[in-house]
Amino acid sequence: MRHANRKAKAKVDAASLLTVPLVQIMGNVIPAAAAQPVRDTANGTTRFYDAIEMDAADSKYAPVMMVGGYIKAMPRVARTGIQLYSGAECGRPDLDEVRVYRPEDSVFAKDALHSLTHLPLTIEHPRRMVDASNWKDVAVGETGDDILRDGGTIRVPMILRDSKAIQIYKDGKRQLSVGYDCDLDWKAGTTPEGEAFDAT
Repeated sequence: MRHANRKAKAKVDAASLLTVPLVQIMGNVIPAAAAQPVRDTANGTTRFYDAIEMDAADSKYAPVMMVGGYIKAMPRVARTGIQLYSGAECGRPDLDEVRVYRPEDSVFAKDALHSLTHLPLTIEHPRRMVDASNWKDVAVGETGDDILRDGGTIRVPMILRDSKAIQIYKDGKRQLSVGYDCDLDWKAGTTPEGEAFDAT
């Protein structure tokens, strides 16, 4: 996979290779303003937000309370295989559906794994991607660097440090949304398992 610009249509995970810092966002749903892909005509990229769920309480990866009141977790943020998107989400309104393949060698590439570390967590989607100029205003936690491969998925440690964000989590918000910019390589093919795809 080169870099696929897309918002999740099905239950999927984060992009395997990122061209801008990934942002994980606590919330139940993706806000309407952020739900539509944003096309950058200058470089051909589109920003997407993929929704993933925190692990259940009975999972060994369930979020836990720490000394000091922080919450730590080890959610899945990327996976291999076919992911489904609408054509409009991928810049192809002529297509009803796009099947994007994320091969193992791309998802687990060293630079892809490294791109998932030390990234900010925010409440809902900020108006723009988080950087040094707005981190203090929007960040409520961060990802760590102890990346774990779990079958065909990647898990990344994260910690919530802000009291308001922690209360929001306690009140029932369990979904993460992962934002990223990337480009599709429009070359159709078939996976080793025999599944057809439109792009990687």
